[in-house]
Amino acid sequence: MKKILALFSLLASLLLLTACYAKKEEVDESIRTTKALFKKLPFQPVKISSDGSYHYEGGGATIDLYFTEEDIQKYPILKYHPDRKGSKIEFYEIFYGERTADQLLDCLVDQEITSLIDEIEGEMEDDMTAEYQQKSGFDRAQFQTISVSSSKKVDDSDSLNKYLMLYSKFLVEFRNNPENHDKLKEIVQKMDKADLLKWSFEFHSDQVLDEKNISEDEVKSRSYNSRSGDTEYYAPETINKYIDLAAFPKDASVKLFFKKYENLSEQIVLNNQKD
Repeated sequence: MKKILALFSLLASLLLLTACYAKKEEVDESIRTTKALFKKLPFQPVKISSDGSYHYEGGGATIDLYFTEEDIQKYPILKYHPDRKGSKIEFYEIFYGERTADQLLDCLVDQEITSLIDEIEGEMEDDMTAEYQQKSGFDRAQFQTISVSSSKKVDDSDSLNKYLMLYSKFLVEFRNNPENHDKLKEIVQKMDKADLLKWSFEFHSDQVLDEKNISEDEVKSRSYNSRSGDTEYYAPETINKYIDLAAFPKDASVKLFFKKYENLSEQIVLNNQKD
């Protein structure tokens, strides 16, 4: 009986070891796409490697980026990277395959620094909320609250490069003058001006929209929001009846929330496609 249990234990161990390695083609694809993203960056790894071994406690499989000492000393983002060991920066990847610019960004930045940037973005969200509450034409009786949020817009090599350069300025400024909040906020505002932040606006009403005042297509485009349970999204044509979409940042997501008219099964996100 003990021999049988030992055999099962051995087989289980072998299966576990097999499961702890990513497929070679997935590793190769990850490395290939990572190299492609680095092509437009001022610093590039001299080597990218992975044995595909999976570390459950670490959050994924290990990827190693190796840089020259010259680049490490020249670029703060490499020099002060929290996971750098000598010439190597190590990170974990949960999913193998094609790497996106946003995924690579997360590997190259210090999460403590990005949390500081997020805090400043929060201040900018508050500023933006106050600004739109004061805009002419905003109907306070119709919409009781405004919710404004932002997120990084890094989706290709060019935007990745822009973000990393401004992030590096923020990193150096914070290390040299951590109390200079105005300067740090100025750098984050430059990220916004460089079109590296996407803005989302939600206008909430405690009223039910009279659908006699909107077209049939607008009625069809509305959807039930299961998150709140009593609101709907409306088409851009509907939004323009209340708020001028041209007044919002380019590509901003703008949503109007009214009290539930009827239950619908799908949810639609409306984007401001201003040229």
